Amino acid sequence: MSVYALSCSIYSISVTKLRKVLGTKIVYITGILYYGIGMLILAIWPTKWGVIVFSTSAGILYGTLFTIPYILVANYHAKDCFRMHNGESVPLKQARGLGTDVAIISSMVFIAQLVISLSIGPLISWMQTTCAILYASTFLAFLAAISAMFVLYV
Repeated sequence: MSVYALSCSIYSISVTKLRKVLGTKIVYITGILYYGIGMLILAIWPTKWGVIVFSTSAGILYGTLFTIPYILVANYHAKDCFRMHNGESVPLKQARGLGTDVAIISSMVFIAQLVISLSIGPLISWMQTTCAILYASTFLAFLAAISAMFVLYV
């Protein structure tokens, strides 16, 4: 847990600089992919040292999930750009505040954790191994990275 917390802290501090150098989209997708690859390697190589080394990927994922979406929403509101149509930004027609959007993002993160918590037990029973968690994490991380390609980055 300490390696996870340390990697999350360092990554969260440096994410702004990484965004300036690489761009928000690259940082977001790379953070998710790094987690997926780390969990896949850990599933294949389940050793004490593997857990220590690849727990950094979980820290980076949480640093990504708890910074980038909030930065994106702040940018949407600052630039009044919520979607693009024919290469031009289309402002939001209904009044909605930044606080509402932040609350929606926070709720979605915790709802996702609840859904995964409810479904992982049957998955472990079906696969007869706790490595099912790592395989599911890998699969879902790759789906998340693909989905992140379709997010509007302003």
